[in-house]
Amino acid sequence: MINTVEEIINVNETAAQIKARLKSEFPSLRTGNEEAGYTELSDEAYDAKIVEWVVAHLAKIENKKTEIAKAAKKAALLDRLGINEDEAKLLLS
Repeated sequence: MINTVEEIINVNETAAQIKARLKSEFPSLRTGNEEAGYTELSDEAYDAKIVEWVVAHLAKIENKKTEIAKAAKKAALLDRLGINEDEAKLLLS
């Protein structure tokens, strides 16, 4: 069995808030490895990487919002039908 940890996503976080949080969590970034050594990213490369992470996080937020909306629609439908999820599964089997 594989244990996974679900990332907590604040669906109300803005791009500016994400960027500020990431810059706070990662005041500098470096590339490389232990054998060859590390090089700190230039300001331009650092900003580009932060923007890349912001875009990726915004995509996760949109996916989470879609997931929440889908679950709400499902719950509303079940409520209108007056059945629970298990009863719906029985009807569909």
